[in-house]
Amino acid sequence: MRVRNIHEEGLQFQIAPMIDVIFILILFFMCSAGAVKTEMHLASSLPGTASSETPVVIPDEQVIQITNAGQVLLNDRQFDAGSGQSHEMPELLGTLQRFRQASTANKTEAMVTITPQPYANYQRVIDVMNTCAAAQIKNVSFRMEEAEE
Repeated sequence: MRVRNIHEEGLQFQIAPMIDVIFILILFFMCSAGAVKTEMHLASSLPGTASSETPVVIPDEQVIQITNAGQVLLNDRQFDAGSGQSHEMPELLGTLQRFRQASTANKTEAMVTITPQPYANYQRVIDVMNTCAAAQIKNVSFRMEEAEE
């Protein structure tokens, strides 16, 4: 029996299996294309910053309370609890700086109202005022609570 050499006959390209594979791929993509939603059909909006020529008339005021024990509360949230009676208040400073930046972006003036309790330590009030100055907040006002007898 004679063994045929591949080089003698020459290779022939089989087109029928290739056409079958192409039809299967086309069928797959046609079926899966109906399930895909394009982004313009989604009802969502991304957050961003809006610029305005006129300032927004929203009072931007933060209330800082100082208790008799020396605790500093900004909108009823305690800040710098671990620092005790330290003069530096890094948590409060960071929050006030972010508040001032947000106020500047909204084209409003940042306002802070300091409300010490009647027997609060004066040094703690000075510390809060220094923190406001370090955050570059210039509109600071005071409101006193009446002493309970």
